[in-house]
Amino acid sequence: MPFRDHQLSAPAREMAEEHGRLYDMVGYLKFAIVDAVDEETSTQAVNILFDRMALHFAVEEKTAAEVNEEWGDILRADHKKLLDSISCVRDIQWNERGERERVLMRFVEALTRHDAEVDAPILHAACRRHR
Repeated sequence: MPFRDHQLSAPAREMAEEHGRLYDMVGYLKFAIVDAVDEETSTQAVNILFDRMALHFAVEEKTAAEVNEEWGDILRADHKKLLDSISCVRDIQWNERGERERVLMRFVEALTRHDAEVDAPILHAACRRHR
C-alpha cells in the first residue's frame, strides 16, 4: 500500500490506517459480492462498498480542498471514476460470478493505482500543510 511506504505525520498515518481498513473491507465484502447465494445479498454488499468508499472519498476531497481547491477537484474527478467502476459491478447479474469478480478486481487495481499516483502525493502534501 502506497501510504505505508513513507515516514508519516500523525494525520497522514491516520489516513494510511484508513486505507488499510478500506482494502480489508473490500476483501471481506468480496465473498458476499461474488459468491452470494441470492441477488439481495450481493446487491447489499455492493451498496455497502459504494457507500463506504463514497464517504472515504468525501473526507479526502475535503481535506485536500482545505489546502488547495485544485487538489480537491483532482481527487473528485478520480474518485468519480472509481465509484463508477463499483457501479459497473452493480450492473452485472448477481449470479455471473466470474464477471463480477473480474470487474471487482479491476476496481481494486484502479484503487491501488489511484492511491499510489493520486492520493499519496496530494494527501501527503495536504497533511504537511494542514498541520
